[in-house]
Amino acid sequence: MNYNLLEEKWIPILWKEGKTGRVGVITALEQASEIRCITLASPLDLFAMHRFVLTLLYWKASLAKGVEHVRDTLLESRKIPCKVLNGIKKEGYCFDLFNNNAPFLQDPSIRNINITEKDKKSAGSFFAECATGTNIAHFHHGDDDNMRLCLPCAALGMLRVVPWSQAGGAGLTPSVHNAPPIMAIAIGDNLAKTLGLNLVPLDVQAGKATWSGQFKPTNSIAPIPYLEALTWNPRRILLPSPQKGTCWYCGQADVPTVGKIVYMKNKNTKKQSKVKLFEWQDPAAFYVEDFKTIKSTKEKHAEEGRDLLLVKNDSIRKSTVILKNADHNRWLLVVPCTNPANNKTFDHRQLELKDFSSKTIQSILPSVQPPSQGLDGWKQPKQSYPSGNKQFVLLAARLLTNADWGTLSN
Repeated sequence: MNYNLLEEKWIPILWKEGKTGRVGVITALEQASEIRCITLASPLDLFAMHRFVLTLLYWKASLAKGVEHVRDTLLESRKIPCKVLNGIKKEGYCFDLFNNNAPFLQDPSIRNINITEKDKKSAGSFFAECATGTNIAHFHHGDDDNMRLCLPCAALGMLRVVPWSQAGGAGLTPSVHNAPPIMAIAIGDNLAKTLGLNLVPLDVQAGKATWSGQFKPTNSIAPIPYLEALTWNPRRILLPSPQKGTCWYCGQADVPTVGKIVYMKNKNTKKQSKVKLFEWQDPAAFYVEDFKTIKSTKEKHAEEGRDLLLVKNDSIRKSTVILKNADHNRWLLVVPCTNPANNKTFDHRQLELKDFSSKTIQSILPSVQPPSQGLDGWKQPKQSYPSGNKQFVLLAARLLTNADWGTLSN
């Protein structure tokens, strides 16, 4: 079976005229000016999808006078240079999930290892929201043996691995920037402008992208080239042959799905020192030191919105994307909350902001006190609180983004 991400209609989008649909990568790039936005409800999925498409542009920007020129073309004419598109199409085989020799973001050399069914992991291992192994997800109930993902969701899960991987048991290493950091996305009035705003020149060498095989950095103690960092794969993955079934992530029924997967650690992405971080600055992340990102790691702070104070601090280094678009006035802040001590995921949320000034951050900090402690650790609201419905509607109207509304309209 073939399933090429450049051609298959798997990316959910909202067209400018208000209709929803699904498109392949090439169509998304060719018609980026006619697409209002990508409509993925999960903030981690939304960021990972944008990051994947941006990585393709970084990859082939040298064919059209470089990153700065491609950025300017997107912002000014809302088009992607033909040379970039043709360069991506020319190597389209890299993006087939089931290519026999080079499956996308997978390691075919795993076939030479004696892997039993007992060694395989749940397909839900891609998603923090899914209860897998010993990880608990309060709002998802399932079992590892029967969980299945449709092919679009499996592709989404693999895209997540690059920017959002956490460390875990049995030597699982995190992404190149360690535990998931708070990230920023500049939002335009169409997909072309969104891509242009986030496609910023990076002050490191380009290097080479790794779309398949076991990832290995060229030099893990030197500055990481940006194409290596943007395709940094801390896992060795292999999907099984698909079978008809129901997707446990999106709910599609009677579609090709994959069950238990090979999901192994990649020893090549282990740091040489527990203290020294990889020399890489993600263009979307915030930093307290050269290579130490801003993260949300405390459940109480995330629940009360106090983790946003980390971004408000004037002493931090704002992301390269923010610095490059200083006058832009529409942003999406992706805030994953994870505890590095026990690899527990608390919350993933996204906030739409005008800018990153202290005044704007202060304005979105919750004013309502957190609900009282309930049974079994649940946070339950007071039943007698008279303005609860009003507060819920006001908060929903403020926090839901265009992508959320697009998803809800499906």
